[in-house]
Amino acid sequence: DGAASLEQRALDLGIRVTRRLEVINGFAASGSPAALDQLAAEPGVVSVSDDQAMTPLSMVPSLGYDPADAGSLSSTTQIVGAQDAWARGYTGAGVDVAVIDTGVAPVPGLNNPGQVIIGPDLSFDAPGAATPGLDGFGHGTFMAGLIAANSAAYKGIAPGARIVNVKVGVADGGVDVSQVIAAIDWV
Repeated sequence: DGAASLEQRALDLGIRVTRRLEVINGFAASGSPAALDQLAAEPGVVSVSDDQAMTPLSMVPSLGYDPADAGSLSSTTQIVGAQDAWARGYTGAGVDVAVIDTGVAPVPGLNNPGQVIIGPDLSFDAPGAATPGLDGFGHGTFMAGLIAANSAAYKGIAPGARIVNVKVGVADGGVDVSQVIAAIDWV
């Protein structure tokens, strides 16, 4: 297999493979610039790229996000037609939605039995975490609530759906591209 032989070549060059990324037929690794340049020149290598930190869009001030003007979840579900879909019996029941984000906290609307399934915690918080998958930032919980909150006070777009929590972001929202790719690969 080409990917396995390239991974072995990386190891031979003193490069440390840190994660396999099957969805892109590759891997994340670290090593000296010279060794990475040698690997980049190997036949079959499409690209060797630096891993990059990612920032949730809600943290980008230039987008002009104003939480006071964002609208309520009730008005959002009405605007997108979710309430009409619910009236016709479409609630998301039987559908699993993977949320690749900062984790999910068991808040009202997301704390019903079996509503949130804990998938892998691929974040830098994971080693030694007492509660893998727990959101320490809030973005993942917000997104999961927008998708599938289900309580008397809050209803997400698909309140009958089940959330599959795949945590990649840490307590400040930070995550690397390779973690997101690994999460997509898991899903």
